[in-house]
Amino acid sequence: MADDPANLVLADELTAYLRDCKLRAIARAARAADEGGDYTLGDIIRILGITKQSVHELMRKGQALLAAKRARPGVADLRERRRRRLDEAGIGERREAAR
Repeated sequence: MADDPANLVLADELTAYLRDCKLRAIARAARAADEGGDYTLGDIIRILGITKQSVHELMRKGQALLAAKRARPGVADLRERRRRRLDEAGIGERREAAR
């Protein structure tokens, strides 16, 4: 990855992906807590070390992500996103040209 700076876009993608995974996990955990799961909402708050208000905000964002994920037919693959970012930056694909 370090030998091709265009791959740095993947770091952004991974950061966003991990953030979204965390939000979805919080939403699922909160839903499980509401349905009598192993952990209460208070447990989740203590585990994350955040306020009740923060966990509710994160839950709302996670629920929105879950709803959006269910609504879309598929996810573009990373190569396509990389190509799109290169196009937006006005930079051509250098690896293909070198082949």
